[in-house]
Amino acid sequence: MLPLFKFATKAWIATVVLLAVLQSCSQFSPSQTTGSAPVSNAQVQQQSLAPAPQKTASGVQPVVVETVSTGPTHASLEGLLQSSRLMNARNDPDAYPSVVPPSFEQEKWNNRIGLFQSDSTGVFTSNFGWRRLNGKANFHNGVDVWVKPGTEILVPVSGEVVLAKTAGNQSEVIIRKGGVLHTLLHVKPATGLSVGSTVQRGQVVGYQSDYNHLEYATYIVPNSSLSDRSRDNAINPFVLHAQPHLVD
Repeated sequence: MLPLFKFATKAWIATVVLLAVLQSCSQFSPSQTTGSAPVSNAQVQQQSLAPAPQKTASGVQPVVVETVSTGPTHASLEGLLQSSRLMNARNDPDAYPSVVPPSFEQEKWNNRIGLFQSDSTGVFTSNFGWRRLNGKANFHNGVDVWVKPGTEILVPVSGEVVLAKTAGNQSEVIIRKGGVLHTLLHVKPATGLSVGSTVQRGQVVGYQSDYNHLEYATYIVPNSSLSDRSRDNAINPFVLHAQPHLVD
């Protein structure tokens, strides 16, 4: 009887241990037992949309799923704006300069930003940032370029037209690309250009009015509100166009 009793006792202990192990395993998800992070519903849905591996003569060919970029985030644009303020010593919207900046020395435009046809002659008359205007310090939100009235004006980025205003010398065209508004002031909109239209970089969007210069200004406005344009969110156009992923 004693050997039979010992055998029964060992069998009972083994059963209890097995049940404890099974219960412990059931409390963990597959992701936890393998050491990977839990998979969300969105990830499961994304994975289900991925193309299945294609079989080839040599076996299964892995499929590469491309990630589509949705453009710069508000945080990255804010960082660019801060960099612009640091890079341009005259650009400090929170502090009035103690000394009036010197007069801007006019120079050839040389199509630094593609606003005109290559054979157009422009003169760079005013830079971005603090400047001297009528003997006083003045903050300039953009850059000014003199060109002959009637000169074709090209859009320097691809985007959507959000303003096409015809008002004599105060005519204006504004293009939105991502969270940036590209303003072309003193420009008469081209025929057929309307709000909602999509334009491509290098396309003629208007003609220089009789005003003595074109002003090109860029603003970081994630909500695309035209009324929110100010010196607080103006960015140096040269700094912006030095970032290919923001203008191409």
